[in-house]
Parts: sequence; structure tokens; C-alpha cells
Amino acid sequence: VVNSAMPRSFFPTVSGVVALLLLPALTRAEVPPPMVTFTYRTVGALEIKADVHRPAGDARLRPVLVYWHGGSLINGGRHQLANHPFKDLFLAAGFIVIAPDYRLAPESKLAEIVADVEEAFRWIREKGPGLFGADPGRMACAGGSAGGYLTLVAGYRVKPRPFAMIVEMGYGD
Repeated sequence: VVNSAMPRSFFPTVSGVVALLLLPALTRAEVPPPMVTFTYRTVGALEIKADVHRPAGDARLRPVLVYWHGGSLINGGRHQLANHPFKDLFLAAGFIVIAPDYRLAPESKLAEIVADVEEAFRWIREKGPGLFGADPGRMACAGGSAGGYLTLVAGYRVKPRPFAMIVEMGYGD
């Protein structure tokens, strides 16, 4: 029932409804340990880092969500995951959530940014099982805006491909 006298801000957004439905699951979840930052690639003197969030609990191998930050490929960073609902949602579902940085334009060309995406997945598959319990056979990725574009790039360029991709306002379809 819609009351036209109610302000538009009264009606919840889709993400708000999803958050309300998931709130009981999130409050029951164990509090994850602090995030750990790793250098996944070094180019010259530049260390390219990734923040790794692992759910609390046993040490078994877990599926991975790689979250690519937005920012038009010219700004932003891995810190953008901190307040994103995907982090808590996927941690509560038992995923390891990884937020890698990538080199930014215009100093870096698109081919270099794509190389960072490919290298992040290679690093997670090779080093992730031993460093933080990543299951290399169960990797998904997500991102918004430029991160959505990089998610689509990962679906095309990364071998083997991620098993799922979630694109929020990415360039392309």
C-alpha cells in the first residue's frame, strides 16, 4: 500500500530491503579476524597490495570473492570495500573477501591495469591456499563502475574463469 502523503525517502531501497533480510544472518555470524594486507605484485619499486578478509572459524579452504574498486580507473583503492555490504554478506556466507589495488590511469595504460587483474587471480590461486586458505577452484569476482568493468575483463581474460561475476554499474553488459 502506497500513501502518497509519505515522503519518497520513507520507502526502502532494494539494497535496504536485502540488508534487512540478511541482518539476522549477519548478526549471528562470527566476527571476522582483522584484515591482513599482502603485496601481490611488485612492478619496479611499486608494491601493489590486496586486503584479505577471512571469516572466523576453522582453517578449511574457502571460496573467494575478489572485489574490484570503482573510480573510473583513475582513482579509488582497496579501502572502498570497508563499508560495502558485499564484504559482510560474503564473509557471513563463508567466503574470503579480497580487495586488490590496481595501477591507475593515466599513469598506467589499460593493458597494465588488465595485467594487474590477471596477476591478482594468479597470486590468489598460487599463494592463497597457503597464506589464507583460498580455494583456487571456487573464485568469484565483483565490482562497481570501473570495478564492474574489471570484473567483466576477468571473465574474459582470467583462466580459469571466475565461477561467478557480480557487476554493479560496470561499463558494458
